Amino acid sequence: MGSACSTPNRRRHRSSTSSEQKGKCRPMHRLMMPPGRHQTRNTHADSVTRLRIARRPHSSGPPPPLVQLCIQAVALHLPTIAELRLPPELGQALLDELRERSWLDFASLSKLQHSGLLQVKLRNYAQVDDRWIRQIVLHECLLHLDLSGSARLKDQHLESICRLSRLRELRISRCFNLSDSSFGSLHQLSELRALEVAENPQLTTAGIARAADLPRLEQLSLAGCSGLSSRAVAELTRLRSTLTKLDLSRCAELEDEAVRSLQALTLLQALSLACCHKLSDQGLSGVARLEELTSLDLSCTAAARETVDSVCRLSRLACLSLRGTAVDSASLSRLGALASLTSLSLHSCDVGGATANLLPRLPRLRTLDLSYSDATDEVVRAAASCALTSLSLEGCALTNEGMQAFSDLKQLETLNLSGMQVFQISCCGLLPLSSLTALNLFSSGLKDAEAVQLFRAPSMQLLRSLNLDTRLVSDAAMSAVARLQKLTSLDLFGARVSDRGLRELTKLKELRHLEICSGGITDAGMRLLPSFPDMRNLNFGQNGGIGNGALDALESLPLLEALNLSHTSVSGGGVPALGRVPSLTSLGLHGCSLDAADAAVLRALLPRIFCLGLDFPESRPK
Repeated sequence: MGSACSTPNRRRHRSSTSSEQKGKCRPMHRLMMPPGRHQTRNTHADSVTRLRIARRPHSSGPPPPLVQLCIQAVALHLPTIAELRLPPELGQALLDELRERSWLDFASLSKLQHSGLLQVKLRNYAQVDDRWIRQIVLHECLLHLDLSGSARLKDQHLESICRLSRLRELRISRCFNLSDSSFGSLHQLSELRALEVAENPQLTTAGIARAADLPRLEQLSLAGCSGLSSRAVAELTRLRSTLTKLDLSRCAELEDEAVRSLQALTLLQALSLACCHKLSDQGLSGVARLEELTSLDLSCTAAARETVDSVCRLSRLACLSLRGTAVDSASLSRLGALASLTSLSLHSCDVGGATANLLPRLPRLRTLDLSYSDATDEVVRAAASCALTSLSLEGCALTNEGMQAFSDLKQLETLNLSGMQVFQISCCGLLPLSSLTALNLFSSGLKDAEAVQLFRAPSMQLLRSLNLDTRLVSDAAMSAVARLQKLTSLDLFGARVSDRGLRELTKLKELRHLEICSGGITDAGMRLLPSFPDMRNLNFGQNGGIGNGALDALESLPLLEALNLSHTSVSGGGVPALGRVPSLTSLGLHGCSLDAADAAVLRALLPRIFCLGLDFPESRPK
């Protein structure tokens, strides 16, 4: 899914897999809730807002424990509390509660300075600056710190962080202002076990040489560090006695020499070389010397027959991704030697029906991705020999016989059939799949009649995530969809759903994510929104019937964090109503009649806003 702030013509993510492969572009906006939060106001009005959120209707589960209720009460009234002195475990619970509810700001963090926090996760908090760092380093017992995406983090901040001598996990990915020089302080973190510095273009061999001085480092992620060379990998061999997990994906300058250096890291259990395009088939074959490997990702590399032959000697391998490689049906049979495999991706590999002969030799396989691999009916039948819990056949072609074979895969929990016109044949084979919790039927040819038959079946009642993004589904199927009471995520992006269908969906009280962008929702539909008290992520873009008149209904969604109303009839007159949505952090208004003055008002009313999508550059955060 693209961001609410994205520009038009963004490629859609139709499944859990990347959209780098086959897909289709649309001039429509997708919505993504950014995990970062912006600063809240420490005022009485903010306390009133918090009270309204805290009084939201509870879901149909058991009541929360007394301690949790106390933590919620403290979070609710924190703006009125001068100082807190809590035990570390309660201080940690309060911090997590504030972050979950989008209430964490500098003022609330400051009130926890005497609580001895052990873990601080501020991923994508763009407002982290000098003040925040000074507060964080007061917690001398801190064990875990995540500041990934903190654009203001600088070398001097990292040097301060490195004085937290008990730190065991540090994540500083996408902190683009960090240079090699600051990594010289890392040697002070003698207890550090995990370090993530992914997507740092300024990191070079010199910086890696300093990181290699960490005596207990077990996990290291350098994914997307484009400045790293094979010589940098050679520096990592100093970690041979401790390193067990290494991510070098998207380090595009690595060559075969890097793999030869990796052979010294004999304790490695997990390795990713995905998208390292300069590594040859012959060079990649060298990973076979890492005999302790249980997880290997060679996606989008030059891996072919020679690599497969070598990989098959890794008897402990449990997870293998060969997505987008030149592996073909001729070399596929050799993978049968990997009897311990539990997860295999052959996404976009030219293997066709040859997988059918492989699956009976992989009895432990639980997750299989054969998207765009030309898988056939025989593959589905052969899958019954494994106790698969997750299967993706996106973009493949099956006949009625293949669809019927799904009835034998009774342990499936996740199934992706997007891009398959299978429902022009039959969906009866899915009816026995009583363990399904996630089903993706994007562009599958499903029609209203088949949808009604499928979703009225008792076997579908465990579904929590459903993608019905297809123009062949309309309001007529919504009464059947509304029977899926456990749904938390529903994608009807292109389905022909109007206010009438939305009224049926109001029965889904646990829904947190909803997308309807076919143009049939109007202000009348917006007035139904109070029926979704747990809604976090709402995409009603492309619905021209939505104007300013019913925007007040959004105020009844106290947990709403991401909203897309792009290409609706919302104008500047709706800004005050949008400013009263209490937890909003992402707002898409592309194609709406707003100007720079409206954007300024929105930012003043919504200080937590992380992503504001409009059609002029002045609206974007600096």
